[in-house]
Amino acid sequence: MTEAEDLQPPPPPGTNDRLIAIRTIVIGIVLMWVILVAGWAVRRGIESRAGEQRREEVREARLRLASVNELQGVFNEVNAVMEPAVVKIDVIRPPNSVVGSDTPASNSGSGVIVAVIEDEGERLPIGHIITNEHVVRGHSDIAVTLSDGRRLDARVIGEDQQSDLAVVEVRAIGLVPADWGDSDLLQKGDWVLAFGSPFGFVGSMTAGVVSALNRTQGELILSPLGEPTFQDFIQVDAAINPGNSGGPLVDVAGRVVGINTAIFSRSGSFSGVGFAIPSNQAKRFYEDIRDRGRVVRGWLGIRGAALSEYDNAYRRLGLEDDRGVLVGRVFRGTPAAEADLRRGDVITEIDGRRVDDFSELILIVGFAEPGEAIDLTVVRDAAEEQVSVVIEERPRGSLDFNLEPMGGDLYGLRFEDRVNGPPMVVAVEPGSPANRAGIRAGDQIFAIGGRPVGSARQAMTALDGVPPQVGVIVRVASGNRVFAVFLGGVVRDEEPGDLLLPGR
Repeated sequence: MTEAEDLQPPPPPGTNDRLIAIRTIVIGIVLMWVILVAGWAVRRGIESRAGEQRREEVREARLRLASVNELQGVFNEVNAVMEPAVVKIDVIRPPNSVVGSDTPASNSGSGVIVAVIEDEGERLPIGHIITNEHVVRGHSDIAVTLSDGRRLDARVIGEDQQSDLAVVEVRAIGLVPADWGDSDLLQKGDWVLAFGSPFGFVGSMTAGVVSALNRTQGELILSPLGEPTFQDFIQVDAAINPGNSGGPLVDVAGRVVGINTAIFSRSGSFSGVGFAIPSNQAKRFYEDIRDRGRVVRGWLGIRGAALSEYDNAYRRLGLEDDRGVLVGRVFRGTPAAEADLRRGDVITEIDGRRVDDFSELILIVGFAEPGEAIDLTVVRDAAEEQVSVVIEERPRGSLDFNLEPMGGDLYGLRFEDRVNGPPMVVAVEPGSPANRAGIRAGDQIFAIGGRPVGSARQAMTALDGVPPQVGVIVRVASGNRVFAVFLGGVVRDEEPGDLLLPGR
């Protein structure tokens, strides 16, 4: 090949090479389009599945909302069932002569019709209404307003301050009673509805849940016998306000499970804590009034307190724990005396039901029928015994009988009220626990068992409830000295300093 030939340009590419290049470009474009379409399809599928999931979640939420609407429907039906039975009670009281007012005092509350009785020979049937005793207390005139607006004259046929319940009677046609429920079946968290006339708003309904059961008010309220008022409240968060007192607490089946009676509040209005008397107690009270004309309760004839109220008392009694009710007094001629219950016994069970508080014991025994025998589990001298007691009817008032405690005075002290300040000791029996502890006439007693005392009666009641073998801490002011002494008791395995700790 010559030099001239070497300088010649190469021949142009062939037609086949151009086709290959074009085909490669087209294939690339197609692949890119396929990839884009595939990506779009995958993304669309993911979004579709996510959308379907969201739709399913919405469907489930709607199902849940349907159940909520069903509960709303239940509330609507409960209102329809209860509305004719709930009444407003207006009470007129005589003028307050103490403050010189000539204007009668009035207030209002609520009630629920629990029975309608056809009275033979009378044109109008009788309606029986349950309400609170404090609603009708001291009344001169009572009027009942029905849900249809009719206003009826009424009269009280039975009332009981200890249980804060009363029965009011009206006569009218077209009365509709409510059904009783079983308050023993209530559980914490159950839905309940409170009916009444708060602040005069007739026919109001509020909803909530059972917050707690078997509640008692802080300090025990004393009856004329010096024993606790009957208290065993249902605690609810359904709004209860002034004017709701005496109205029904109702379950979601439209049955009365309680009678609204109290609130705990620092403002005077509802603060989320309301109380109702259990329906089983209210029903028993009503049946006693209807059938006997009076309230009938059983009793033992003792005074006592929760053993846990006293620091280390169970150790001084040789017990393993502080459960049970300590018997402080046994009165002569009572069922407890007949059954040989003794001061210092610890009652742990009644008919197999555990008891840890004196007010609980009073309630259980109070529901026993007179003549019925109950079995007590009693710890005596560190040994457990079974004691059978035949219940008698509880005396109706302190003026009807003379209670004489067995064993006489416990600590050898007599008190006298002072115009200002705590009670004063006026006599100390020689050789008594008080005498041995160094208490003298003229001393002032201002706390017993860690609780302040403001009167001679409070001091005696506090001491009466504690047997000497358990003992109690007493705070004394003597001249310019203030000190604590321990009365009675046999100390076991305790440091002396423990005796001066206020007991609760």
